[in-house]
Amino acid sequence: MNKSSSIARLLVIGGGFVLVVAGMRTTAHIVNIILMAYVVALLATPITRWLTKRHVPIFLAVVLVLLLIVVLILIVGGIVLFSVGQLLQDIPQYQEQLTGTVESVEIWLKENGIDISQIDLPNSISLSSLAQPALAAAEKAVAGVANVVINVGLVLVIVFFALFEVKYLPGRFSHAFHQDDHILNKLLAVNDGVRKYLVLKAVTGAVMAVANTTFLLVIGVQFAFLWGLLTFLMNFIPNIGFVIALIPPVIMAFLQYGLGTALLVLVGYLIINALVNTILAPRLMGQGLNLSPTIIFVALIFWAWVLGGVGVFMAVPLLIMMKSVADQYDDTKWLATAVSGDNPEPLEQEEMRNNDRNIN
Repeated sequence: MNKSSSIARLLVIGGGFVLVVAGMRTTAHIVNIILMAYVVALLATPITRWLTKRHVPIFLAVVLVLLLIVVLILIVGGIVLFSVGQLLQDIPQYQEQLTGTVESVEIWLKENGIDISQIDLPNSISLSSLAQPALAAAEKAVAGVANVVINVGLVLVIVFFALFEVKYLPGRFSHAFHQDDHILNKLLAVNDGVRKYLVLKAVTGAVMAVANTTFLLVIGVQFAFLWGLLTFLMNFIPNIGFVIALIPPVIMAFLQYGLGTALLVLVGYLIINALVNTILAPRLMGQGLNLSPTIIFVALIFWAWVLGGVGVFMAVPLLIMMKSVADQYDDTKWLATAVSGDNPEPLEQEEMRNNDRNIN
């Protein structure tokens, strides 16, 4: 009977999960706005509390935080628009440099006795055609600027009310769950886990962005600020984010200076990423997220399918929420263990080792 009830419970949970996911995919637009507002509010809450503790009125504190957010959005938008516009103007120049590089490769191969007469080398690569998808995306973004402004406005409105209520949330929660403290502890655990992850990614991403931007400026790679911004944003995407942030500056270095500088940028990025993730990140995160890399990658694909681009950035926070909730209940602890990064010894081997110890 217990086994049947457990199976029935799992079926109910699975069916409910399917319904929730279907609903989220159908209403992805509004769900994305709510999730982004949640993330922004989660990151802005400590600043708001810091201001209120210094006797700044709550309304003024919230307004100051929102102004800071707007300024950051304008700076990011300005960097992107200026850099993309300049990049599109410089495409003919890069076309000439690419053609010269390909011709140099042909000469070097011929001098080393390699016959390339039958090989169709890309000596007439058109960067304009390669950039056409990016141009189409840029045109689409410009055409949808009104929607972007509306969405950002909705996010800021939600964040405004959320931050304004932060001061009163502890009292409300304590009254709401005074007879069931473990529910409040679960909510706080989920919130703290997501905030810890976001702060880690924001800090490490900012450090890498500054280091990479400085590195590129010293070398002389163009659009260093754009590539630094890309580093910061891609740091929130697990597993593949670093590769996405690495490719554009390497290509730019190759177009400007050739293969040697491109390899230098590649090595520099790898060193900076390794230093940040092996020295700084463990100090901030302690033992880390304790999530399976495979599960993270699967979650990345899954939430990208459900929510689109926002799902790529929200995959790990949503996975942290699921793991934190599952870990609180005996019936779902197995799920939290399955998605964790722990590597426990199989029970059979553990029992054999214990038996050997008892015999000895």
